[in-house]
Amino acid sequence: MKNNNLRIVFSILLTVLFTTVLFAQPTPPSGKSWKRVNALSDEFNSLDGNKWKKNSHVNWKGRSPSQFNPNNVSVSNGKLKIKGTPKDPNVGRIGDRIWTGILRSDKASFKPGMYAEASVKNADMTIVSSFWMQGRFSEIDVIENWGTVKNQRWKNLETTMEMNTHYFPQPCGFDCDRTTQKHFNDGTRNADNFNVYGVWWKDARTILWYKNPKNRANPVAEVRLPYNFNEGMWMYFDMEAFTWGPGVADNNELNNNNRNTAQYDWVHTYELVNGGGGGSDPDPDPTGNDNAFYIVNRQTQKKIRPQNSADASKIIQVASNATDNNVKWEQVNTSGGYFYLKNVQTGKYFRPAGDNDGADIEQRPTSYSGNYTQWKKINTSNGFFYLQNRQTGMYFRPTGDNNNDKMIQRPTSYGGNYTQWKFQNASSKSAGIATLDFKLQAIGNTLKINLEKAGAVSVNVYDLGGNYVYNDSFISNTSEVSIPFRKGVGLATGVYIAKVISNDQVKTVKFAIK
Repeated sequence: MKNNNLRIVFSILLTVLFTTVLFAQPTPPSGKSWKRVNALSDEFNSLDGNKWKKNSHVNWKGRSPSQFNPNNVSVSNGKLKIKGTPKDPNVGRIGDRIWTGILRSDKASFKPGMYAEASVKNADMTIVSSFWMQGRFSEIDVIENWGTVKNQRWKNLETTMEMNTHYFPQPCGFDCDRTTQKHFNDGTRNADNFNVYGVWWKDARTILWYKNPKNRANPVAEVRLPYNFNEGMWMYFDMEAFTWGPGVADNNELNNNNRNTAQYDWVHTYELVNGGGGGSDPDPDPTGNDNAFYIVNRQTQKKIRPQNSADASKIIQVASNATDNNVKWEQVNTSGGYFYLKNVQTGKYFRPAGDNDGADIEQRPTSYSGNYTQWKKINTSNGFFYLQNRQTGMYFRPTGDNNNDKMIQRPTSYGGNYTQWKFQNASSKSAGIATLDFKLQAIGNTLKINLEKAGAVSVNVYDLGGNYVYNDSFISNTSEVSIPFRKGVGLATGVYIAKVISNDQVKTVKFAIK
């Protein structure tokens, strides 16, 4: 019946063309489209001194009892990192006991009409990690998020996106600050995973905030200002200590390198330009990382991910049509051809739990940087390879063919398809890079999928806001799948994106229902 349902859904296809659009930024006004602003966009593979200035605020040294220190700002492993560390109260500004850091854009380039978003993981301590913009008279706080709190009365702040605007009317200035604070709580801890936080400065009096790609089409908060924001603003990333209710980080937190660092994976900024019909996506890959990949098993065709965000969480396999950040990985090279495999969602590596045959493969923080978390490829055929652990010399594989089966360590005598893997590029900009290809075309009233080999086929349908409207999977026993069209079933009139996955190959088609 699933195969029949799939045929019904695709019977509504009228127009087919290849595209890479999977997610959308906030829908631009009619006749406008989004264009990237390079001066305020960065993947943080290095610290670009032409774009950013360390420890630089126009007139501020940091919020007491913290003070900015350029040594607490760094870039490594593709991340901007801002750290909180202990400070001698008698050094620098007297009385402050915490060193933090700040990074500022070189110019006040953030302007009305622009949209900006950053992928952020908060420091896991009693301190605030921030992403914000400020001019001379106005300020937009995308986030001022707490990592942990000491006072349980404020426990909700660990899972709250804190947003704000500030207006400093002249000549009174900062002493007459007018704010419009907003809060959004979805129950996920700010310090557990990377989250995408965005803001659209829609016009002089309208500010909209967003959290994570699935919410791009719908803001989590909106402010209509009673005054105009119309000046250029600098963009800032920083860490600040506050002395009110939630508490202040102590030296145990500040000395713990697993907790004291906020990480910023990337920042992307866009401006509106003339042209386009609205709704276009300047950055189709929602992770913002064109180097991310899926780890796909040769036998099961499934992808792997951590079971949850916790330390020591088991690595499991999931369906081939999964595309969220949990199934995306990055390669961090070490030496001798070895590398770490870092999860995009959790920011953690994985390793065997021990030296024995059958040991679970589990997630560990990046502080576990020894031989157990390092792997190398042993090539087999058709682009597949074994992943061999540096410490144990063993491979790993799923325990079976089912979703949620865990990964376990096996000796190199296990040389079959279950221990073979492929890195499949997860960027929609690179969709279609794979060894086994398939063709997707419309001929008359029929959609034809021509496979190089029979096997699993997965289809996901999205609207232009990036929201799932239909998904299905089936096993094709032949190399050609024909789906006859039939108009008017399942979806409303409009334009949709279908993503088809088969044999590690990903292709997307846009279709219209009229």
